[in-house]
Amino acid sequence: MLSAAMMLTANAQNAGDYVYTDNGRFKITTGENLLTNGDFDNGSNGWTTDGGNTLSPDTFAIETENENNYLSVYSKDNGPGTGSSLLRSLAVESGKCYVINYQVKGNDDAVSTTVTSGANAKNYQNFLFSTSGSVFDEENVSIGSEQTYGFNWTTIQYAYQPNTDGYLLLHFYAPYIGTCFDNFQVMEATEVVDDRAAAKIFALLNSYLQNPLFPNGHDILESVIMVLQECVDNDDIDGYREYSNYVDEAISEFLNMNTTDVISFVANGTFDDLKTTSANQTSAGAWAIDDGLRVENPTGKTRWAVKSAAETGAPFTGNYLQNDIPYGSKNKLYEATVHQTIENMPAAQYMFTIKTRGYKFTSKTAKTTEIRGMKVFINNDSTECYPVEEENATRFTVYSTLAEAGNMKIGFYLPDAVANHVDLDVVDLRIIGWTQDEVDEFFYGKELAEARQNLRHSVDSARTLHADPLMLYGKVRLDSAIIASQNYLQTYNLIDSLNDSRTRLNKEITRYIGSNGALTNLHKAIANAEELAADDSYAEADRNNLRQAIETAKAYLATLSAENHEEEGYTDADTNLKRSLNTAYGLTVNYTSKNKTVMALLNLEEGDMVSIDWAMANNSHSMMIVSANAKVLLADGTWQEYTKTGKDNANVLPKWNNDGLSGSTRSTLLMTANGTLDFYQSSTNSTMQIYYLGITKAENVTLGVRNMETATQRLSNGSIYDLSGRKVSGTKPGLYIRDGKKFIVK
Repeated sequence: MLSAAMMLTANAQNAGDYVYTDNGRFKITTGENLLTNGDFDNGSNGWTTDGGNTLSPDTFAIETENENNYLSVYSKDNGPGTGSSLLRSLAVESGKCYVINYQVKGNDDAVSTTVTSGANAKNYQNFLFSTSGSVFDEENVSIGSEQTYGFNWTTIQYAYQPNTDGYLLLHFYAPYIGTCFDNFQVMEATEVVDDRAAAKIFALLNSYLQNPLFPNGHDILESVIMVLQECVDNDDIDGYREYSNYVDEAISEFLNMNTTDVISFVANGTFDDLKTTSANQTSAGAWAIDDGLRVENPTGKTRWAVKSAAETGAPFTGNYLQNDIPYGSKNKLYEATVHQTIENMPAAQYMFTIKTRGYKFTSKTAKTTEIRGMKVFINNDSTECYPVEEENATRFTVYSTLAEAGNMKIGFYLPDAVANHVDLDVVDLRIIGWTQDEVDEFFYGKELAEARQNLRHSVDSARTLHADPLMLYGKVRLDSAIIASQNYLQTYNLIDSLNDSRTRLNKEITRYIGSNGALTNLHKAIANAEELAADDSYAEADRNNLRQAIETAKAYLATLSAENHEEEGYTDADTNLKRSLNTAYGLTVNYTSKNKTVMALLNLEEGDMVSIDWAMANNSHSMMIVSANAKVLLADGTWQEYTKTGKDNANVLPKWNNDGLSGSTRSTLLMTANGTLDFYQSSTNSTMQIYYLGITKAENVTLGVRNMETATQRLSNGSIYDLSGRKVSGTKPGLYIRDGKKFIVK
């Protein structure tokens, strides 16, 4: 439901016009007035009393001013069901928003209305929503609110959106003699972003951006302002509502880059760990409450109570403090101070932030938020909490410097008799310019601070991994582990407990990475395949085959979710991609054998260099070179010559240079004599997979390799390659080849 009222001085609204109410902003759609003869140009046609009778000219008369008709009150009777009453009924539809306008003036400088019905009511002016259509139905919803106007025409406006079909009822009675009415309108509208509320958010965010105490993270708040401004400009209220929910989160992120929150070192700092109460004596946990009511009744209770936002729906997080007194003879809250003294605080610059809202009664049903004098304070420094709102909580901050380490008093002050209702919640207490490690070391000591830092780093790492969209599986379990470790950070100050929590979390991180390992490898395989497919040094036909394999693998990825994870599915998709990749270069994919030579390169010549990307199905398994006519490149850049023949472990291919191709290894061998290279698989049954093969100067190799450029051709096209013949896009320090010549990058 949207219902609101605000006095304006505008006349009739047209399509596209914006209308402000006390709780929103609305845009007129068609501009058609759904209420006939609202301007009295046809006299009083269509207007009746609430009893259904036509208007008596002795009670209501049509007068004219500047050729404009209006309705004037000549006499009045108290109570509904009298001749001194007005009634109009208009059918309205569920889900549509309606803006209501009318103009009124009186015979005094301050005429008040009421929306409380009864036989003795005076100047009752209200709009109702009714499903029955009867003005006297007790289930009717009151839309109007108490208003004040004077000698001049004043426009009063409401907005209402029913959640079911029904009737909009205009019901006035017992008006003061001399009251005049004109220009009644009911128009369809749509709610748009209230730029007044947006302006308050922008002012708050800009106050942080313009504060020299906060040099970091400006892009965070600037992006929030930009997005919200776009929503305002485009009348995107749904986007505005969704994104404005992140304002507090963005502020916290911004402040965390410039300050460190120490509210956790304050007993009952945010009220969240307090039990809810109906009223308190002189305290709310560690917070002392000095209330003027206790002066009159030293043994009685104050009106301060701990409330739960989850139960009341108040715009706070967790629990908050409430001070409330209904409208009555005394009618205002007493002077009060909610405060706490914190001992042994470091010398530093502080900021203390609260959220508050409130109102005071101006009559039994009318309220105002014109409340002055409330303050948030640190020691002798304070900030006035003004202006406040009734529905929304407003953030207020005080800054203060503690020149020397010692005690610090923080709190909230309420002057005498300025409000009937105040809600208060503590947001944070921050040290400006300090890091979390500095805070921990001050409050906990160095060793404990290190334990907390280590656990915090593990938590941060876990959060980063948890947020990785390429990792689908085990997120719920990892999230539970993160929450548990975060709870240790917030609760425990024991080194062993923090270290144990970190160990458990690290194990969960390892488990999480492992459960997503096949998926991660498949993503890497696709990325590397895409890089190869983009390399125009390969034949176009082979690149097209590879592109088709990439699309097949991506299509498989698109079917995956956290609910359908099967390891075999990964293996199949990964293998299919590799099979397509390998087939594009004329290579046999899998060699499953036992105690056999699984591949032989024949008729190689002295000086030929062979580059091969390969992997075993089990990382603990190895491949050996049987022939003693080659040497292999080692990790330190030296060459190891294979001097043995037969099945000898001295000729095992090393696995030192994993190049990221789904865990494959790049091996480089140089022929020391003419002959063959026989690749032998040891006695353990396994599978060897080949992903790439390149041979320099080989002229006669009987391995079914088709359409493959030699390494010499590839290294002579102006591109840069590493010593293993792999094309590189950037060069780190090392030795490289370009146009067949080596060069060094230092």
